[in-house]
Amino acid sequence: ILGLQPLLYGAYVHEGTIPDYRLGLLSAAELFAIAVGSGIAVKLLRSRPVLPVTLLGVTLLCLGNLLDAEKGNALMLFAYRGIAGSGAGLLVGLAASAIAKTNRIGFWAGVYLFGQAFTQYGVMRWFAAYLPDADSLSVQTSLVVAAAAVLLIVPFLPKRLHFAEEREVLPLQRPTGRGLVGLAAMFFCIGGT
Repeated sequence: ILGLQPLLYGAYVHEGTIPDYRLGLLSAAELFAIAVGSGIAVKLLRSRPVLPVTLLGVTLLCLGNLLDAEKGNALMLFAYRGIAGSGAGLLVGLAASAIAKTNRIGFWAGVYLFGQAFTQYGVMRWFAAYLPDADSLSVQTSLVVAAAAVLLIVPFLPKRLHFAEEREVLPLQRPTGRGLVGLAAMFFCIGGT
């Protein structure tokens, strides 16, 4: 979703669904929904199977993108983007939980982020080449197709997430200074964007 926000939000402004000065608030609301959905997924996956969390995430992401806000109805748009964001967050939380349970966390996190950025860049380039004046519904439809494509990998998902090998359970520790600086940098980067 985040890689397509400029295209999608530009279409909302062009169509008159939302004024441009409210885009920052819309983006913040969608990011908040993604963060909340991600946190919920991480919590759910500790005691629930993978399949229901995946299906709920795909369903919410598709539903939020299939709903089309009326022109000028920004409140409806906020609600729909919140639904889509929460679904995306569930899927992000699933990916984060799966990555956290591997032995090569850095490698798989990099693969995930690269794949996400690469596919979003590809979709943006496709729209630039073939549908430069795309309306919001076209962009949202592409997000629905991408979300539905997740269903193709459902048979390959494990029933539950487990660590790759038995690990010693460590007590929870406070975040390090370096980790806090990284979180602050991400916060300002995403906020600035």
